[in-house]
Amino acid sequence: MHPRARITSLSGALTAIVLLAASGAPPVFAQERPTLTEDDYAQWERLGSALLSPDGSWLAVSISRVDDEVELRIHRTASDSVVVVPHGRNPEFGRDGRWAAFSVGVSEEERDAAEERDAPVHDKVGILDLESGELVVRDAFQRFAFSGDGRFLALGRYKPEDKESDGVDLVVHDLTDGRDMSFGNVSAWSWSDEGSLLAFTVDADERVGNGVTVFDPADGRIRSLDADDAEYRQLAWREDTSDLAVLKTVEDEAYEDTAHVALVWRNVASGSPTRAALDPTNNPSFPATMRVVEHRAPVWSEDGRTLFVGIQERIPAPPECADEGDEADDGEDAVECHGDDVAGVEIWHTRDVDPVPQQRVRERQLREVNHLSAWDIDSGRFVQLGDDLTEQATILGSGRFALGRDETPYDEHAMFRQQYADLYAIEVATGAKLPIEDRVTTLGPASPSGRFVTWFSG
Repeated sequence: MHPRARITSLSGALTAIVLLAASGAPPVFAQERPTLTEDDYAQWERLGSALLSPDGSWLAVSISRVDDEVELRIHRTASDSVVVVPHGRNPEFGRDGRWAAFSVGVSEEERDAAEERDAPVHDKVGILDLESGELVVRDAFQRFAFSGDGRFLALGRYKPEDKESDGVDLVVHDLTDGRDMSFGNVSAWSWSDEGSLLAFTVDADERVGNGVTVFDPADGRIRSLDADDAEYRQLAWREDTSDLAVLKTVEDEAYEDTAHVALVWRNVASGSPTRAALDPTNNPSFPATMRVVEHRAPVWSEDGRTLFVGIQERIPAPPECADEGDEADDGEDAVECHGDDVAGVEIWHTRDVDPVPQQRVRERQLREVNHLSAWDIDSGRFVQLGDDLTEQATILGSGRFALGRDETPYDEHAMFRQQYADLYAIEVATGAKLPIEDRVTTLGPASPSGRFVTWFSG
């Protein structure tokens, strides 16, 4: 209701109360009011996150109730028109402003009933034509994403329970004519920012057909960029271009972990992209005891000359176990191993920054700690930016500098008080570090160019 109309209505209500009092009728506020019940409480609503369409014509808002039911309301901003989707969530708008898509779940009763039958509960995907109001719901899809131009929608199905690899069926839906194109064993996919290029990785059982493929649904072209007996991870398009990066696994029995080669293709849209690879085994500037990790997605510099990746120390494979007196295959004595029945010992110290129980909780997080590094694609030069001094390193602006944080001098202080950090400017081209400020509490935003950084003092 318009604010002015609301004021007018309130004025009229007050006038009515006065007239009733003058005529001897009981006032409205003296009449008996209905009592709220549990059913009424269950209808209380909480406003969730909101998403505006690119052209500002539509607003999608999530609503949750006390009874745990949710719904999605899609409003036309210029009128009172609204579309209500029970159990809807996670809305997205296409860039052209014509379509909206969202996940559609099930009610609590349906979920409980499925769990009793030991049956899987799968979401659906709703596709709403914002011009005609037509709503189509497609069953059993876990993920979806619009193409850069908004004309196509990628829909990922659920992984079958008996499948070993991570690949699922991927459907590319043409929103204009309603046609589908399907691909099998897709483990990850990503649309380019512009146009309709879809890059996806294949992960099949026994790694049959694994690789990186690019599909353009606008003209139907399908191109294989790489194929091998390996896993491909962390697809990364460069913003507003058709430059693509991915990590490819390289296994070595001498190590417990898995290393990666970084692959890049420039100008994929041209049909004849140029290819480059960061292979740690033949790059003399890559640290010999390190590996490229899967925990940090590759990031392009603004000019496309540098690819940022994460590295960490490799973990040697444990020695072979053998019975007493046996020898390993290489002639050396094998190590005698014990089962889980061997008692463990924990040593606690009053100067431990993290108590042992907290160390156990953070074990997985600590295994993923890695150092930001920069690979100059044209020259092949590799520069480690983060290290034991600046474990936390962040790319700034266009990628010429990174910001390093060192909290270790203040870790003991932070056990009971505020965490401080020393700041460093790291030159990406050389890895050189320049101290900026000591004992900083809270960082502010960096400038878009990456030339300036801010922090709070005192």
